[in-house]
Amino acid sequence: MECDVLIYEFGYTGKKALQLCETFSLSYLIIDDGLNIKTIDKFINLNSLKSCKLALICVCDKKEIQKK
Repeated sequence: MECDVLIYEFGYTGKKALQLCETFSLSYLIIDDGLNIKTIDKFINLNSLKSCKLALICVCDKKEIQKK
């Protein structure tokens, strides 16, 4: 799959990044290691990604980083 923007992590900042993509009509895909939402076509795993123009890493705070 290809996209303009890859959003990595879908918490508060990931949702804001999604709004930004929709505002500017950018194609996007989302990867979130902590969510298992395979029924929504915008959520993918890393192996499915062929290319993206911009990757946004949307991690909010130190606690989220330590959980990984």
